[in-house]
Amino acid sequence: MEFWKGFLKQWDQDILTILKKSQEKFHGKCYYSDLAKEALEKGCLSFPGAQEKEIIEIENRLNMKLPPSYRDFLKETNGWRQIGFDGEDGRIFSIQEIELFSVKYKTSFEEWLSGYGDYSPEIPDELYFVYGPEQDTVNIRNEYLKTALAISEHVDSAVYLLNPQVRTSDGEWESWFFCYDLPGAMRYRSFQAMMEGEYVRILKAVSDVY
Repeated sequence: MEFWKGFLKQWDQDILTILKKSQEKFHGKCYYSDLAKEALEKGCLSFPGAQEKEIIEIENRLNMKLPPSYRDFLKETNGWRQIGFDGEDGRIFSIQEIELFSVKYKTSFEEWLSGYGDYSPEIPDELYFVYGPEQDTVNIRNEYLKTALAISEHVDSAVYLLNPQVRTSDGEWESWFFCYDLPGAMRYRSFQAMMEGEYVRILKAVSDVY
């Protein structure tokens, strides 16, 4: 919990500082996304945290215990206003909105499998278990998409996924920034690691746009 409190506060400050400077520069006439406008009005990208009982209810519905870094994130903020490239990235869902990718975005799931998925070879461990800038985004295992959880809006073919099929010894799940344009996914060892990577990517994108 302490990690998220400090990390998200810094993210808040950095993004809002850029948006406010842009607002001043253009005398309030920028074409902000709805999420950016909402963040400026609220003065933050966060929401009130989820209660433990709310998280347990969803875990019971999904019949799976969510990874610890994601649970702690939800307790700090039940969702997150993503503001990045072109002023908007998909909002991270509240706990009540998460669902299997194959259910939430059934059309995208089926289109991937019938398109890129049809031509994907079986990925051996020595290629799959590579993280960081050395990984190749095409080296994903399409069979994992069936059980992956969608935890964000699907914007410009991009969505955040949690993969319960790959777990660490401390219960973390592999996390994906899944996007047709990559194509494939930038994969991380945990939800926390993904958010740290996304903070860098989104801060640069917002700086470039605004």
